[in-house]
Amino acid sequence: MIANKTIINAQSQPLNKIELIALLLFSAMMFFLLSQVFYLAHKYKQIETAEYNLVHGIQKPETKSMQETQTQTRSPKTRQETSVIETSTINKQVIENPKEEKIEPVTELVNEIFSDSELIALENQKIIDRYCETVGEKLGSVNVQDCKNAKLKLSGVVSNQSRPLTFRDFITEVPSETTKEKIRILLVGGIHGDEFSGVSISFKWLNKLANDYSSSTNSSINDYHWRVIPILNPDGLLQPDGQSKRMNANDVDLNRNFPTEDWDEFAHKYWIDKRGRDPRRYPGESGGSEIETQWIVQQINEFKPHAVISIHAPYGIVDSDGPIEPPKKLGPLQLKILGTYPGSMGRYVGVQKNIPMLTVELKRAGTMPTQKNIDLIWTDIQKWINDKVLNKESVAAMQSIRHEDEEHKDTIIDKKAGD
Repeated sequence: MIANKTIINAQSQPLNKIELIALLLFSAMMFFLLSQVFYLAHKYKQIETAEYNLVHGIQKPETKSMQETQTQTRSPKTRQETSVIETSTINKQVIENPKEEKIEPVTELVNEIFSDSELIALENQKIIDRYCETVGEKLGSVNVQDCKNAKLKLSGVVSNQSRPLTFRDFITEVPSETTKEKIRILLVGGIHGDEFSGVSISFKWLNKLANDYSSSTNSSINDYHWRVIPILNPDGLLQPDGQSKRMNANDVDLNRNFPTEDWDEFAHKYWIDKRGRDPRRYPGESGGSEIETQWIVQQINEFKPHAVISIHAPYGIVDSDGPIEPPKKLGPLQLKILGTYPGSMGRYVGVQKNIPMLTVELKRAGTMPTQKNIDLIWTDIQKWINDKVLNKESVAAMQSIRHEDEEHKDTIIDKKAGD
């Protein structure tokens, strides 16, 4: 009985000064930790929202200064005078900070855990992951994981609708055994946003290269440096179902927008006289007016490829431009020279730059070739590179400028896609 009374008295006794101070300190510390948790969650949501907006092309209402900047960047006169590098810098700012206000560092705690380079890498990876989610939702032949496995890199340049322009390099540190320098090959897919098979097969071959370069037994890859751009026109491709289009966000056909020497004289004349102002083949306000065109031109000038391979559909043939003899076939696709067009990639790369260029025209834009034919086409591409590009076998006749004329009329199979 006495013991119980003692316990009751001890429990009812007020806290002494030291215990009260300890309780207050503990409560303050718990409050601080909880506030940090909510703060981190809020800032993480801000960054996640900004990245989502970047990939999906959602932008907040522009301020007057932003509108003036875009007007200046997109006006025909300014775009002719603005260099590709300057445009890349502008777009790099957009991709790093898609919102107008600067996003502050999450907390000092996070900065202590991760270095600046690690934080940038994490943010870039989240942008790529979001991008791959949209690609996987669009294409039946490329799922989200296929895209993530491709390990694409951000170029620092974004499209008109703020989607990243991405690429992947494949190169070994081992010196080439057959040449003094590695042969550089540029593979480009998705110039036209409604040619799904061209994008899908670019991812197939990108992952094939990744497997080859991860194998220590494949010594033939030491001679080459590949750069793959699976989607040059993400704005045309990554539209809601049924709305993907050949052109970019400005309704410009990128394959008529290359700054060829004859662009000013012939591009609009050809479009009006030969194409009847077909909106699907609108060449733009000026040669190289589009961000995507400027970026691929920059890639060509800086990467200096020994050969370029461009993937299209649905002619079901192989086209070629430039100084090297083309292959007679690529798998089931037979060689058929279509000629070049004012502002086309073939005229810019093969004729003006005198770089060998293959245009692979798949048979269907919406359906992939069989796996057997995909493998056969790839095998024949590699054989052409080994036999002709690596050995630099030139054919003078291939250097002549070829224009579409009455002789090539019958090659235009489907005016709604291709070339």
